[in-house]
Amino acid sequence: VLDNASGTILYAKGKETEKLYPASITKLMTSIIALKYCDPSDVFTAGEELGFVAKGSSLAFIYKGHKLKLSMLIDAMMLPSGNDAAYVVAANVGRVIAGDKSLSAAESVSVFVDEMNKDLSHLMKIVDRFSKIGSETVLTVNNVNEVVGETVMYFHKRIPRNVTLSYNG
Repeated sequence: VLDNASGTILYAKGKETEKLYPASITKLMTSIIALKYCDPSDVFTAGEELGFVAKGSSLAFIYKGHKLKLSMLIDAMMLPSGNDAAYVVAANVGRVIAGDKSLSAAESVSVFVDEMNKDLSHLMKIVDRFSKIGSETVLTVNNVNEVVGETVMYFHKRIPRNVTLSYNG
């Protein structure tokens, strides 16, 4: 529990320097980069990048050939923490960034990760580096609070004032 005004940690399970594994934080940042380059209504097709998903990973159960809107893929990354969705986003957005739809899955994911590293340079002081989507980059409790805070501020600045966010479940 963090006091946002002072930045003081009021309660934490474990030590402030305890190592955490930021797969979900990486997915949040993946969403930021995707929305910088693409519209939530853009449709992407799942492909060979699904082969990069590690066994035992959290999945949204996306299969090769599935066509999904970016907004659906972001939901699939953030709600069930789907690594499959993260790779589909990275590969497709990487092709958009490169301006080359013919890039292989490996090439397009690499382009995406390079762009994420560049574009998030203001957060890179917090997170040493991203080696891949769903990486084992290590953070601490303090760093996670900073990353989440910075990410929330980034999203807040990008949402038009006349937009109302709601859920119609």
